[in-house]
Amino acid sequence: MRRARHRLRPLALVPVATLILAADLAAPGWGKFPNPIFYARFAANALSDRLSAADTVNPDDARLRLCQGQAAAASTITDAQAALRDSLEGKTSVLAVQSLGSPACQIADGSYRWLLNSGLSLDVTVDKTGVIENATLSR
Repeated sequence: MRRARHRLRPLALVPVATLILAADLAAPGWGKFPNPIFYARFAANALSDRLSAADTVNPDDARLRLCQGQAAAASTITDAQAALRDSLEGKTSVLAVQSLGSPACQIADGSYRWLLNSGLSLDVTVDKTGVIENATLSR
């Protein structure tokens, strides 16, 4: 008896879907019938737009000067920052994208810049096979 109820549950949705389709056909036109699929897609698109805008970069950030052709002044970095830089060299660029996200800008062909939360920028040079050749940290 219990198994029969579970098998009949999907069949109970058929009359509901038929009623929705009949109501939609009875009042055709924009705004006549609230389409739940439209509202669900609208909400999903709004959420994905909000999530994609959360990772944006302020174009006035001083670390992006090199991307605009103006070189930034060189500064010294700590041993821990140098170890981070050295750990990326020789790895694939996929690892950098997975751990740091999308780069803020492309400096040159095969050279990218990430802006880190610590206030530093990471410049990475990638060869044609996707292996990181050089990683440089700067302020």
